[in-house]
Amino acid sequence: ATTPIQRREWALHRYDEAARTFSESFYDPTMKGLDWPALVKKYRDMVACARTDNEFEWCMARLMGELNASHTGVSVRGPEDESTRRPAGRLGIRTRPVEGGFEILATLPEGPALRSQTPLKVGDVITGIAGQPLQPTDALEARMRGRVGEETLITVRRVDAEGQPKSVDCLITPCAGMEESDLNYKAATTRAARLVNDWSGGRLGYIHIQAMSQQSLDDFERDLCAAASGKDGLLVDVRNNGGGSTADRVLASLMAQ
Repeated sequence: ATTPIQRREWALHRYDEAARTFSESFYDPTMKGLDWPALVKKYRDMVACARTDNEFEWCMARLMGELNASHTGVSVRGPEDESTRRPAGRLGIRTRPVEGGFEILATLPEGPALRSQTPLKVGDVITGIAGQPLQPTDALEARMRGRVGEETLITVRRVDAEGQPKSVDCLITPCAGMEESDLNYKAATTRAARLVNDWSGGRLGYIHIQAMSQQSLDDFERDLCAAASGKDGLLVDVRNNGGGSTADRVLASLMAQ
């Protein structure tokens, strides 16, 4: 079922609640001597124009930034509002818009597009979703909204062995965005490990540390010996690392003979 939401009224309601809660719980009752009501009014006018969660959070960050206090913020994402969300289903593909639809440029290993009994192929052009043709103004993500975990008919234009285009229907079960992110990460690190091995002639190992968290530390300790065994060196990749508190433990394990 769908629920209509008046964006302006909803944004202002959330803003008023957040500003009130923050002013009541802030450690300095004088709000650092600022004219807090005037600031709340100033940014309320800005919030009234916010149409997305990201825009709303940006406005809240500006308000709280006036106080110059650390570890403050507002996030509208959480389990309490998941029932009103309709996340877009992900197919595990990379596309570009072309005439008549979206051309598939790449597919993720183990992604929904390849797991199906009727897999999608690079070069296919997606022309329809759930039996409805794509319109020139359609965004693929918008047409996939609310389809996570639901088997969906994806119609594509495919060139056959004789070079003739034909329409093909594929049944795909889209995944959530987080699962697709995990598949992207796995594909990227697998490719990087293969390149390091090829470019070094098998002399170097490769390992990526996703974050300085306990889970990533456990993964690092699990994979370290396998990645370095029989190698002359080890390339430790921390690009796009989310940070955390376990860097000293990682370094300690690497410095040990």
